[in-house]
Amino acid sequence: MGDSQDNMGKMQEKKTEIPKKELNDTAKEKIYQKILELDKSVKVIEQYELFVFVYKNIIQKAKRLEDYKDAANYKEKYEKLLEEIQKEGREKIYQKALKLKENAKKAEDLQWIRKEVHRIPGYKDIDTIGAWCDSMQENMEKREKRNAWIRLFIIVLVVCIITLIGRYVYYNR
Repeated sequence: MGDSQDNMGKMQEKKTEIPKKELNDTAKEKIYQKILELDKSVKVIEQYELFVFVYKNIIQKAKRLEDYKDAANYKEKYEKLLEEIQKEGREKIYQKALKLKENAKKAEDLQWIRKEVHRIPGYKDIDTIGAWCDSMQENMEKREKRNAWIRLFIIVLVVCIITLIGRYVYYNR
């Protein structure tokens, strides 16, 4: 997910990149108003990746405005907030992955762990957790298949026993 965030940021930079000398006061004011809107919207965001995306967006827009109004303050504020949210957010995701790993009982559970692993590649030993998922996947799938065959065998056995008992009772009347 970290790579996709960087890619989204790069895509956005390419899309909205206008040389600074071409911005007139009207364009600067529009960009500044967008910064103010994003600043207000940040209060309702809950997902880590969205925080990072919006913070980077604000920083990028504020950089384009240079010394326009208090854009530099927004740039500085959101650079600090971005650093903080990345530290806190990564740690929360890491702890969630550890908890999921601890409670994993089925191959399906490993998919949830992998989702968290992909959100923060390279953070602490998260890549080791991803490798653990890969190694456990095959074992858990084999165990689940074996258990399914055992359940099927038990069902067939029970049906056979009921059939034999039914025939015995029917013929011995």
